[in-house]
Amino acid sequence: MSISTYTELQTAIANYLGRSDLADRIKEFITAAEIRLQDDVKVRAMEDRAFSESITSSTTSVSLPADFLEFKGHLWLMDSTNYRTKMTSMDEDEAIGRYPDTDTTGIPRVYYLSGDTLILLPYSNDSFTLTGTYYKRLILSVTNTTTWFLTNYPMALVYGALIEAAIYTEDDGRMYQLAYDNEVRRIRRRENRERNSHKTVKHTRTKLN
Repeated sequence: MSISTYTELQTAIANYLGRSDLADRIKEFITAAEIRLQDDVKVRAMEDRAFSESITSSTTSVSLPADFLEFKGHLWLMDSTNYRTKMTSMDEDEAIGRYPDTDTTGIPRVYYLSGDTLILLPYSNDSFTLTGTYYKRLILSVTNTTTWFLTNYPMALVYGALIEAAIYTEDDGRMYQLAYDNEVRRIRRRENRERNSHKTVKHTRTKLN
């Protein structure tokens, strides 16, 4: 059968499971599989360059986008002259240890993540713009019925959901894990090919006699 929509994905997983008592759990298995898959592999369709937040004097935190997964590369701080400063990511204890005085303000140099919030230290003493690229979650729902993964690698989601189902039922999910791992390798190979396709190919000339 075709697996190109959220509904078709649910049907496919139900067919594999062959258990009516798990019907109410299938959406949960799919969500858990999506989280697993997007932690295991990053694709260009997950990249969003739209992270741009204005901060003002005494700003201490910035809310992260609702679909935020993690930053790709560096986060940059831009001043009014468009001069960019690279921010440094730290864990909470390290950042607070470096800037323990909450009364100190200046140009923010470091940040750490706390839940769905980005904390800047030291507290800002001027107006800046934070910019960067982040990976976003691609999550299926009744209103978002398809994603890049469902369009291109539906079986990765099927096998991922079956792994989650096996965990739930305490069954042996090793064969699904092997199949899932193979799908992840396929995705990674495709991404590597496409990311490297822009590189210049060097040609050599051979003198003909």
